[in-house]
Amino acid sequence: MGGPRTRVNRAKITPKKTGLRRAVGGIRLSHLTDETTSPDTQRQLITNEAASDPSRQIEIVAWAEDLDISAADYAPQDRPELGPFLSDPELIDSYDLLIFAKMDRAIRSVIDLHWLLQFCKEHGKELILAKDKLDTSTPMGVAFATLIAAVGEIEIANMVERRRRASEFLRTTSRWPGGPPPFGYFAADNPHGAGKVLFISASHKEILDEIVRRVIDAAGQEDGESLQNIADDLNRRGIPTSRARAKPRQRTNKRKQLEVKGWSSAVLLRMLRSRALLGQKEQQVTDEYGLATGERRLLSDDAGKPILIGPPLMTLERWQELQAVLDANSRPAIKGRAKVPNPLAEVALCSACKCFLTRHAASKRPASTHKVLCYQRNCRKVSAYQDQVWAAATDALLYRIGDKEVMTRVYVKGDSHASDLADVEGRLVALREARYVRGEFDGEEAEWDRLMRQLKERRDALATTVPRRAGWQWKAEGRTYREVWESYGDDLQQKGDLLRKGGITLEIHPAPLGILRMDMHIPTDLLDRLGMR
Repeated sequence: MGGPRTRVNRAKITPKKTGLRRAVGGIRLSHLTDETTSPDTQRQLITNEAASDPSRQIEIVAWAEDLDISAADYAPQDRPELGPFLSDPELIDSYDLLIFAKMDRAIRSVIDLHWLLQFCKEHGKELILAKDKLDTSTPMGVAFATLIAAVGEIEIANMVERRRRASEFLRTTSRWPGGPPPFGYFAADNPHGAGKVLFISASHKEILDEIVRRVIDAAGQEDGESLQNIADDLNRRGIPTSRARAKPRQRTNKRKQLEVKGWSSAVLLRMLRSRALLGQKEQQVTDEYGLATGERRLLSDDAGKPILIGPPLMTLERWQELQAVLDANSRPAIKGRAKVPNPLAEVALCSACKCFLTRHAASKRPASTHKVLCYQRNCRKVSAYQDQVWAAATDALLYRIGDKEVMTRVYVKGDSHASDLADVEGRLVALREARYVRGEFDGEEAEWDRLMRQLKERRDALATTVPRRAGWQWKAEGRTYREVWESYGDDLQQKGDLLRKGGITLEIHPAPLGILRMDMHIPTDLLDRLGMR
């Protein structure tokens, strides 16, 4: 098993005294919690065993405490505390006995038992199991120890199978199987049965609502916040992720202490993409080898309805609007995005590797010699003079869409009127209760009728309104591409912005003879909008 070894304080190793038998006390626990008392119990059993017969002259000279370490996952020689006493020659010479409280605290498999017994035989050590009272120096003792180890293996196999079955069962229910809950929830005892269920955390839902609002408000704005900006702000404010919130309650050993990372754009994106925001249960998708693929699938019951993990954190309309924004902001990760700002950034790309080209401005040379190059490894090094690219781009643009009206993509927020409709329905119910339950509006029936009529008209109008879905739409600018392009004159940056806003790219091909070969790609949705398909 990998991982750094625990440092052992060699200065505290007790030199051997005449007649003294030096012992190392081995303590192991699979899962450590704040309520755990097992390590203290094990220590007491080992101490009592060492002092049970003064004639043996046993003195405990060191302790090897492996907490949060499973014997099924870590062989004795691989454990962070015990391992050095079984592999480091200096430490091997520093003791004579290995004492454990019980067999299952030392090993949980026949293979590990035989390895440990062989180690003791080769190095002249004695293995003592305080509670099991086994003499592993005799064949009968080894046989009994092997039987106990075999039973331990069966117990572990049964435990794994029980956990697998329990996990499969919990996937079909609304109970929470364990682990850090999704951001916005907390786990608590099920008030209607066994296990844990999820409840909404008011404080974290407020933070989640803020994140969603900032993401949606930034849509369509050139200077809008990015996910990384939001993540940095959350980290500065000390707001923990769902995993970080759970970590302080999980005491880990030195080997398993992993750094709990804070917010990042990837963490935010994974959270905002999850259907857990709708209170729906998802499952990690694994490959044929059982390894996580990074994808998640929605779990459904026999009727095909999503299994719920808790109350939804937002409405379906809000979630769909959020997904539309994330879809619009996402684009394929293209290697080689230009590091040096230039007018052709994210416009000119290499035909061989589909990477964006980088500007190369040779020092002390005229601008006419400046090039755009592909710096990717294992590529055919496509390059072209910028002046030639701009000349070809001008010809292609004006020829293909020069007389078409400029279209710019703008983000339009959704409007389903669902919240307004629910508000009107609630007011209708309240108005009826005011008259028929509380006896209000006596002598004012005409006023009640007027209010009721207004609310019903408002409800009918909202019910017949076609909902508008959030997303990107094309907006006409009122001028043709030729007019706009020529108005920019020699301002190449503005011309580049015009191409970028339309999603137009220039694919540069290798030119052995120095003759530029370039294809202009116009998005199909823009061509549709221009009536060219």
